[in-house]
Amino acid sequence: MYYPIIIGELVNVTPLIDNLDLTLKHIDNEHFKSEHKGDKSSFTRDRVFTIKNLIIFFLTQLQRSIKRELLDFIEAIRENRADLAGVSGAAFSKARKKLKYTAFVELNDVYVTNHYRLSENVLIWKDYRLFAVDGSTAEVPNSQEMINLWGVFKQREDGKKICMSRTIQVFDVLNKLTIKSDIDSINKSESELFWNILPQLANYPQLETHVDLYIFDRYYASHDLIFYLDSINKGFCFRMKKNWWKVSESFYNSGEKSRIVTLTLPAKYKQRADELGIIHRTIQVRLVRIELESGETEILLTSLLDEQNVTIEDLKELYGLRWPVETTYRHLKHKVKLENFSGKSENGIKQDFFVKIMILNIAVSVANPVDDLLRQQPKEKFTHQVNLTNAIGALKKGVVDWFIRGRVKESINSIIEFLLKTTEPIRKGRKFLRPKLPKTKYHRIYAQV
Repeated sequence: MYYPIIIGELVNVTPLIDNLDLTLKHIDNEHFKSEHKGDKSSFTRDRVFTIKNLIIFFLTQLQRSIKRELLDFIEAIRENRADLAGVSGAAFSKARKKLKYTAFVELNDVYVTNHYRLSENVLIWKDYRLFAVDGSTAEVPNSQEMINLWGVFKQREDGKKICMSRTIQVFDVLNKLTIKSDIDSINKSESELFWNILPQLANYPQLETHVDLYIFDRYYASHDLIFYLDSINKGFCFRMKKNWWKVSESFYNSGEKSRIVTLTLPAKYKQRADELGIIHRTIQVRLVRIELESGETEILLTSLLDEQNVTIEDLKELYGLRWPVETTYRHLKHKVKLENFSGKSENGIKQDFFVKIMILNIAVSVANPVDDLLRQQPKEKFTHQVNLTNAIGALKKGVVDWFIRGRVKESINSIIEFLLKTTEPIRKGRKFLRPKLPKTKYHRIYAQV
């Protein structure tokens, strides 16, 4: 499917261009550079790997050997500079040690915040911006530093140690953006990781007149979390274990479809409540029974008390909307190659993790307006959507055009036209098997050239 168009007439690229321009300006900001370099002496000489070039190199997606990636990058930025010939993988390794991973955390915050501020079409549900919280795992290189720091998840029959990490995302399910994320030891729970980033979410920039609502799976529900979210005026919807709390077990056994109950904060949380600034020790929540097509019954606990405005069917739809947070992990692992880590230290692994979160966010923000256009087209047998793999691939060259050559508008228009030529049909109900990648002795990023 291809629509021969004048891009500017059908797809408004101005918000995207403005966001990329603001992102570049942020990278060039002296305070940003000072905040995220290893020490005062780092990046003081005019070398190829300035902070700017190093960040851009990361954004070109390091999926092959560093040597090959460097050759392509140097060719892309070459400007008759003789010093480029001597750039090596060792130079990259030395340079990355001088850059804190927090640079990519901040850049993603800047990019996503500006996306909300500049976009003409931020999607919401009943006046709520929907954030799903979910975790996963990722295999990390078995460096001694990582084993000492994070421990070993398991040991294979051949004696090889497998080092794993725990990851978490706070994901805007309607706009398909990861707003916050973290990676840590496999020995930590998803709840622990969420509590680590929760202070950053308390003051997260709001959409005008709208409220943020968080959707959780059944392993997150706790009194301190529910009361804290209420205290910072965040909406919530938890899937509950039927027999976890007396109130949910009583509701499940009652056969009722909906019930508003009063929760009292248990005495054991008093000190923690004081530390968190929780004032109210009783709150009202709503329990809802959801009957699934499989015959199973699920119980939801939510802050949405208005039964007229938010029906049981609405809440069934709401919880179903969290599914994209599951698929984005597949995108991270199979499309962005999350587990092909180029670093072996804690800082290196976190650099790779957070930059890949940002790469996926940029790809999605390019794809979203194209998907909006496709939804407006006359209905065919299948509705079409952007091929996200193509969008991610197009960014590899795109980031150099944007941040080095200053060809933002031309590059974006070219990418969008390419995406419109290479759409894929949405086949409802189709199930895809997870691709099986061939096992290698090393992570692909470490493969010899």
